[in-house]
This record gives sequence, structure tokens and C-alpha cells, in this order.
Amino acid sequence: EEWGTFMAPAFLLFPGCIAFCMTASEFALLKRTSVVTLSIAGIFKEVVTISAAALVFEDRLTPINFVGLLSTMVAICAYNWFTIQ
Repeated sequence: EEWGTFMAPAFLLFPGCIAFCMTASEFALLKRTSVVTLSIAGIFKEVVTISAAALVFEDRLTPINFVGLLSTMVAICAYNWFTIQ
């Protein structure tokens, strides 16, 4: 009973704190870079999520999914290459 009175508020506050930190980090990133860079970072996050799901949970990627993932990675690398040059 005593443990539940501590954990219930923690379960409610922790996701809110995480969301606040994510929003604050996006704002800080936008102050230093462009909106396009933030968009590319979001796309990269999706690529990491899909790749982790394929590796950890053994989700099957169809050939079209794999080609899409590969073309997205190539496009992100090209964007970074041209941005640095």
C-alpha cells in the first residue's frame, strides 16, 4: 500500500518530465540549426526505431521495406555530406 502511493505519482510525472526534456532539447536544437535538420533527425529516429524492432523483436522487413529503409539512410547521409561540404 505504501509503495503504491509513491509509485502512482511517479508513473504520472515521469513521462511528463521526459516529454518536457524532449521538447526542450528540440527547441535548443532549433536555435542552433534549421528546421530541415530537425526533420532529418526525426526521420533518423524513425529509422533507428524500425531497425531496433527488426533486431530486437525479430520483426520481418519485406523487400520494399528494406529498400525504403536503405534509401532513407542514403538520403540522410547525402544530406549530411552536402551540409558539411
